[in-house]
Amino acid sequence: MACPGPQVGVAGAPPDPSQHIDALEAQLQELSAALAGRVAAAQAETLEHLQLFESGVAQLEASAHEAAARRAELLAAARRLALELRGLDLLERHVQQIDELVRKLEAAAADVLGSGAADAAAAAAARPAAETGG
Repeated sequence: MACPGPQVGVAGAPPDPSQHIDALEAQLQELSAALAGRVAAAQAETLEHLQLFESGVAQLEASAHEAAARRAELLAAARRLALELRGLDLLERHVQQIDELVRKLEAAAADVLGSGAADAAAAAAARPAAETGG
């Protein structure tokens, strides 16, 4: 609202200051009411923003806790897997050692059986000679 300027009364008489003061007071009250309304709206909007921010922070914290728990689970699973892989490596080495020992045993058995068969053949050949000679 525009501030009413000094009015010149009828017949050049000076305006009544009380009317001017009353008009200024009314204008001041209108401005105060408008300002109070805007302040209340700004406060309500700020409170709404703070609540949204608080909600967002709570959700972020929950997500962070969930991610930390999942990370801990994955680390534990990775450690168990590494331990199992180490066990498999040890088992592989044992199997290789056993395979090597089995091959040596088979070779030794073949030598024993081969020399045993040769001894049996020699003994069989010597028996008929001894029977005929004796």
